[in-house]
Amino acid sequence: MYKKGLVAGATDVPLSRAGVAQMDAVATYLADKPLQIVYSSPLRRAAEPAAELAASRKIVHSEVMDLAEIDFGDWEGKSYEALAIEDPEMVAKARAAGPLFTFPNGENIEFFRRRVQVAFAQIVRTTPGTAAIFAHGGSLRMIIAAVKAITPAEAQKIDLSPGGISIIEPDGSGFKVSALNLIEHLPKISESGPEQAPEIRH
Repeated sequence: MYKKGLVAGATDVPLSRAGVAQMDAVATYLADKPLQIVYSSPLRRAAEPAAELAASRKIVHSEVMDLAEIDFGDWEGKSYEALAIEDPEMVAKARAAGPLFTFPNGENIEFFRRRVQVAFAQIVRTTPGTAAIFAHGGSLRMIIAAVKAITPAEAQKIDLSPGGISIIEPDGSGFKVSALNLIEHLPKISESGPEQAPEIRH
């Protein structure tokens, strides 16, 4: 299990104790919502709580490969502090989120944006009613970027908390973000002990 502050994009780390508590709170929040299906990234930290929610509601859980977090390549498993010392110029370029930027031996930002947004468009086209999507900070920012018609660089400024809930609803011929990063349902959790790494702000 990764400690808090280490990069875990494509690395398939499990939820920490804090993450499990947060996902339990998410499930409670969604308990009375009229869900027809639950989608998730295939990575365990998203797929496992999504599967549990779907089973409890007796609805379908569908893993979508393209909802997975960005692959940080050689940066996976390293701390933000170490990366800033090791290659500050590359970290600065990553934070600018330019579409041509590719993480060392990892994924290109424009390719990541496109795969997530195409997956979301497919979900919108094929899902009747209301769906829940369990994904990651980077993936969710790309979905919000598509709805709000903003760039990946602008999307990186959006604060998304682990276990936070954002709501996307129909709006005329399109969609709107009607709630962003709701956190009132989340428990107060101690920061001590091992944690799942938050996504890097690239």
